[in-house]
Amino acid sequence: MKSGNASGESFNSSNYQLPQQDWVCGHHCDGRPCAIGPNGNGECTVAQICTPVLDGSGWHCTRPKAWGGKCKEGPLPDPACPDQAASCPHQPPVCQPQRTLRNRRNLITGITSALALGCCLMILGGSSGGAKGTIFDTSSVISPGELSAHHGTMKQGCAACHSAATASPTSLLGCAFGSNSSLDDSRKCLQCHQEFGEHALHPHSVNPEWISEKQLAMAASESNQHTTQQMLARLLNTHPVAETGELACSSCHVEHRGAAFNLKELTNAQCQSCHSSTFHSFADGHPEFPERKRAFLHFDHSAHLQVHFNSAKGTGGTNEQPLSCSDCHVQDATGNSMVLARFESMCAQCHSNQIADDRMPVPIRMTGTEFYRFDIQQPMKLTPFMELMLPTESVADNLNTDIPALSDSLITQREDFVARKLGLPQDVPLDDSPAASAARRLNESGFFIALQQVMQTQSGKEPQTEEEPQSEEKQQSEEKPQSEGSKPPVINGAWSLSDDGQALLYRSTGHADPFLRDWLNLAAEGVKTYPKPPEKDPTGVFDRLFRQLAAPEAAGHCMKCHTVDALPDGRNRINWNSRQVISSADGFTKFAHGPHVTLLGSSEQTEATDRRDIPENPDKHCETCHSVRELEPALLKSEFLLDDWMPNPDFNHSNTLGLTAVTRQSCVECHTASQAGDSCLQCHNYHVHPTKLGER
Repeated sequence: MKSGNASGESFNSSNYQLPQQDWVCGHHCDGRPCAIGPNGNGECTVAQICTPVLDGSGWHCTRPKAWGGKCKEGPLPDPACPDQAASCPHQPPVCQPQRTLRNRRNLITGITSALALGCCLMILGGSSGGAKGTIFDTSSVISPGELSAHHGTMKQGCAACHSAATASPTSLLGCAFGSNSSLDDSRKCLQCHQEFGEHALHPHSVNPEWISEKQLAMAASESNQHTTQQMLARLLNTHPVAETGELACSSCHVEHRGAAFNLKELTNAQCQSCHSSTFHSFADGHPEFPERKRAFLHFDHSAHLQVHFNSAKGTGGTNEQPLSCSDCHVQDATGNSMVLARFESMCAQCHSNQIADDRMPVPIRMTGTEFYRFDIQQPMKLTPFMELMLPTESVADNLNTDIPALSDSLITQREDFVARKLGLPQDVPLDDSPAASAARRLNESGFFIALQQVMQTQSGKEPQTEEEPQSEEKQQSEEKPQSEGSKPPVINGAWSLSDDGQALLYRSTGHADPFLRDWLNLAAEGVKTYPKPPEKDPTGVFDRLFRQLAAPEAAGHCMKCHTVDALPDGRNRINWNSRQVISSADGFTKFAHGPHVTLLGSSEQTEATDRRDIPENPDKHCETCHSVRELEPALLKSEFLLDDWMPNPDFNHSNTLGLTAVTRQSCVECHTASQAGDSCLQCHNYHVHPTKLGER
C-alpha cells in the first residue's frame, strides 16, 4: 500500500518498528514479524488480526485492508461447533514477544540506580560522625584515601574536619559532589591550629589591609613576568575566596593522600598562583633583598676592626683584638641564628671603665645623675623625678614646705608612693608595669635609705640605717677606700652626695644596671615630643627625664650603644638586646646560619687539606656574605645620634653595621634547582605570626 502527499511523493507503506516501542514480535529475529505486533504489556496480539463474523450466509473474514484485506477462502468453521466458532486460515502462529534494546537499557539502568540508591541509604543511614572502628563508622566507605600521619590519629571520624558530616546525609552527599563547604571546614582546622590569630584564613594570616598596602607598593615598583606555566597554574589553581577575602585551608593543604604525604609541601607554581607579581625562578627575576633596618646596637664593624681595636691598646685592661668572627658571634642552640657573646667577654675590656668610672677624661666623662635635690628655691631647678613626685601646682612660694613633705612621704611610703605618683591606680597592686618596676628599683638600689640618712644628718640626728641585704658589688663599692679628690662619699650603694652636699646622685653599678634600665624604659614610653624640645609645662616631664638619663654625660652612658625606636603606635622603645629574637617560624623569611657555616667551612677545610696548609683567613666563610666596608670616618653618625648627641629615634636607616649588604646573587651561586634547591618554601613561611608583623 502506498500513499502520497500533496506534492505527489510516495512513502514506503511496509511495516516498520517504531523506536519508542518497548516490545517486538517474537518472529522479528527470523525476519517474519507479524503485522500487528505485541501490545504494551508484551503480549502477542495475532488473534486480533482477523475476527470472523457469522451471518445468515456463513462466516466472513474481517481482516483489515492494512494487514492484507479479506481472504478469498474465508474463515474455517470449527468442525465441532460450525455455527459457534471459526478461525482464520492465514493467521500467523502465536509468538513470545521480545524486549527492544531501548527497553532492556532502561531496565538495567533502573535496577542499577535502585541498587546504588539502596547502598547510599545503607551508608548514610549510619553515622559518619561515629568513632572510628565502631559499627556506626561509615567513614571507611566514603573516605577518598588515607589521612596524613598527624591527622590520622584523630578518633572523631569525618566530623572532626568536615562540617557536612554533622548536618545531614544529603549535606555529606553534597560535599562529595563538590558543594562549597571548605571555609566552614577550615574553621574546624582552627580549633586545633590556634597560633595564627584573628586573621588566620586571610592570605598569610595577616590583616588584609597590610597585604593591600604591600600589593600596591609592589605593583608600583615591579612588572609582571608571568610564564606559561604560571598562567596555567593560575587557571588550574582557582582558590575559593569568600567575600571577606578568606581562603580555605584546602587551597594549599590537600588531605587523604597517605600517611607519608607532606601537607606543607607546595610547588613554586602554587605559591605564585595568587601573587600579582611573579618571576621565572629565584635566579631569574626574584626581587633583590630589602636593606636591613638600623641595628639595635650602635656598632660599626669597619670602625672597630680598622681603628678602635688597633688604638685601644694601652688604655687599660688586656684589650685583645678579636681574632675571628666567632670570638663575638656564636650559633644559638637551634643553629638558626648567630647571637652575640656576653658583654663581659666581648666588650668589657674596653667599655667597662667607661660605664663605671665618672672621673675619666672630660670628653668621655660620665657624671652621676642628679636625682634628688634638697635646697631648691625655684621650680626650674627641680629634677624630673621631683617634678613627677610633687603636686603639679607647686611654685616657688611653697617649695620650702612641699619638698620636706615629699621627703617624708618617700621615706615612709617608699615604692608604693612612687608607683601611685607615676600613674598606677590605688586599687591595683604593684605588678610588672613600667611604673611598678621603676618604683621597685628605687627601693632595691637603696634610694629611700640614702634619703633618710641625708635627712637625719641635715636635722642634726644620728643617721639610723636599716639592715638591708646588699650585693657583693655594693659591699665592695662601700668598702673600697676613696682616694682624695675622687668620687663624693657614698651614702648607700650607688647613691652619693653631690659636691655641694645638697643633692643625691646615682652612679652606675656597671653594665646592665637594672635601675637605669627600668627608669629609661619608663621615660621612653612616656615621652610626648621627643626628639623635639620638651614642653615647659608638666606634660613635658617624661621628655625631660628621658633627656636627663639618655644624655651623653649621664650615669652609665647607656644610650652610647643602645638605640631607641619611635614605634608606629606613638611609644618609644629602647633596644636592650643586640637584635629582636624572632623564631624562623614567625616571619615571612627564614634562614639558618648553621648549615651554611658548616658547608662553607667544610669546603674551605677540604681545600686546605689538599694544599696541606691552613686557610689564611679563618673568617672566609663569614665574609662570603658579610664583608667589611671601607671605613667612613665620622664621630657623629646621624643614623644613631642627633646634632645634640642625643639618640636618634628614627630607625629607617640601613646598612649601619659597617658590612656590605647581603645580595641575592651571593645566594644564587648555590641555590639553583639543580644544586641546593630554589623552592619558595626553603626561605619563606606562608603563615606569619601576627604579633611579629609590623615590628622591626
